[in-house]
Formats: sequence, C-alpha cells, structure tokens
Amino acid sequence: MSGGVTAFTYMVSYVGQWKFAALSPYILEFWTHVPSANPLVTEIAAINGKIFLSVHQTFREDIVIKSFLGQLEENGIHYQLRQPVKPDNAGFIEPEIES
Repeated sequence: MSGGVTAFTYMVSYVGQWKFAALSPYILEFWTHVPSANPLVTEIAAINGKIFLSVHQTFREDIVIKSFLGQLEENGIHYQLRQPVKPDNAGFIEPEIES
C-alpha cells in the first residue's frame, strides 16, 4: 500500500451489502475502521436499509469532509454525522534484519 500513496490521491473501498439478512434488524450501525489509512480513504457498507461511510484521513484539515457534507445537503440527502475517532494504530517495533 505504501507504494500506491504516490500514485493516487483518494481511495474508496466498498465492503458490500450485509449478507446475513436474518441478522440485519439487530445491527443498528456498521462502521469500518482502518487505523492506518492512506491520506484519504472512504469505506462504504450497506446494512438494514442504511449506508455507512467511514471516512479516514491522515491530515487535520476538515475541508474535504465539509465539502462532501455540503454536496449531500445541496442534493437533499439526509445524513447523521458521528463523532470523529482519533487514530489508534498499534505500535510495533520492527525487528532488526540480520544481513
């Protein structure tokens, strides 16, 4: 993935529609968490008649998400915004490679 960072500016990943219909009524939310996102990634999931967009970014500015939400509003698309989640990458020390 690190090689792709210079080749693209944005990535969309579609998780897909929930395949276990009998469980759908019991799932209220479905969020995809990508702790080590590229600079800008959106994960899309669909379940129980709802669509969930998990937007991940590695920069502080909120201009992209505000612009996207503005587009939803301009087109009359209702949405609910959830609280942002701070990055939580696990820290692992890479082993030294003996040559």
